Order: sequence, then C-alpha cells, then structure tokens
Amino acid sequence: MTVMNHKQLTPCIEFFNPTTEDVTRCMEQRQPFIIRNGAANWVARTKWTWNFFKQNYGHHSIKVYRSSNDQDNRYMSLAEYIDYITSSDEKDPYYASAWQFSLYFKELVDDYQVADYFSCIIRNRIDDDLLHDQAALLLLRWIYMGPKNSGSRMHLDIASTHAWNAVISGRKEWVFYGPEEAEKVGFGQVNAAEPDLERYPMFHEAKGVHCIQNPGDIIFTPCTHYHQIRNLEAGISITENFVNATNCNEVKQALMQDEDISPEQASFIKLLIPEFA
Repeated sequence: MTVMNHKQLTPCIEFFNPTTEDVTRCMEQRQPFIIRNGAANWVARTKWTWNFFKQNYGHHSIKVYRSSNDQDNRYMSLAEYIDYITSSDEKDPYYASAWQFSLYFKELVDDYQVADYFSCIIRNRIDDDLLHDQAALLLLRWIYMGPKNSGSRMHLDIASTHAWNAVISGRKEWVFYGPEEAEKVGFGQVNAAEPDLERYPMFHEAKGVHCIQNPGDIIFTPCTHYHQIRNLEAGISITENFVNATNCNEVKQALMQDEDISPEQASFIKLLIPEFA
C-alpha cells in the first residue's frame, strides 16, 4: 500500500508468544498488534489450499465484491472464483470478503484454534446451532479470499467489535488510524493508497500504524480503529469479530447507532445477551 503519509506511520506492536496480560493490555489501550506465527500450527495452514477448496467446495456459490466499490458485485462458484484468483492481474479485482463459511460447512471450524484471549461473549453464551440458524447475524466469522491487489477499503468493524485475522496463505498490508485521527481520514472515506488530498487535505497529517502480515501471523484490530487492507499476494485468511470485557460497553452503545443493524435485530441481540440491553 503506497501510503502518502508513510512518515506518519509507526510499526505495529509485535508479539511472538504473548501472555494473556500482554493481549489484554493492548485491548484495553486500543492498540493494534500482530502475533508472529500465532497460527503456524493450525491444521488450516497446510490443509486450506486452492485445490482443497476447489475440490471439496467448488460447487458452492459465493458473492464477491470489487475491492474499490462493493456495489459492483457478483456471484461465482468457488471453483470459478479460485480460477479467477490464480490468474487475475487486475488492479482492482473482485474480493471474497463476506463468506460466512460455517453456515454451510461447519467442519472447517475444526481446522483452527481460537486463543483463549480472543474468547467471545457471544459465542460462549449462545448455542452453536442457534448461531448457525436464527442468530446468524451474530456469527461474526468469515473466510476471506482474493488475488493480489484485492483488499478492504478503510472502515470500522461492525458494532464496535474487536477482530482478529489470521493469514493462511498470501501476505497482507495493513494501516490503522485511531479515533483521534477520524477527521483526518475523512471518517473512513479516505483511500490510504490513493488519497484525494483536495477532498481530504488533512490526511497527510494523520498518524497511523502500519504492518505487513505473513502466513501464520494473527493481527488484532481494536474496536475503535479505522483500518484498510491490501493483499500483497493472492491468499486466504480467516477473521472472527468478538466481544469481551474490554469492548462490551462500546458494543452496547453501537447497537443503538450502527446503520447495519436494524432496531429489530438490536432487540433480538439484547434478548440473547442481556449485557447489551
């Protein structure tokens, strides 16, 4: 990601074998961090190849989005999309960024292990069958796939949830901007790779955090931080958003304000998780 204010970016905090106290401190202080080789021993690291998904799930239809414009989207079979990924040289390719894989193939959840410090109130409280049925809105679990140059535009994650992301294959570049930089990044409207400085002249002053994520690395995104991601290589990653004691109050407030959550959905969530009421 060619970020014009690169001098204003500082390296992400790195851990190799963090303690629960290390992780909790970063969560409380709203600091992005990366755990090098945190997913190195997951079954998914060797099992989840292009051929594995193509042979076992190639018939499944997924929705893919143009990286710069999610209104430009289409459905493709997974086999068709993997062929596209492995042959694409587009500068603005389609990206599979919203595949709730376990709604259809729950067995894939057995291929990775979520660390205790990423434990989620929602998944601990609600039966897995309900999460895969009436409460699918709360599943907050996705596989991402995409070619080189695909990625996610700058955004905040849904309803003030934290998130972790593990790269299974490929490499990603991340930039993060805290809430104090919100105005400078146009409240998430700036493209950090190609900023429109006439429209967002304050962006060159924005101070952020930068990181390159390699296979096996796990990155943490605080609930408060705008972030943008670009795939430096074609690859597969997995993300789970989560709620714990460090962001429960923010999620509670967000349920009343998030445009992606209807009042009916918010009421349903509060019924299942009384802490959010």
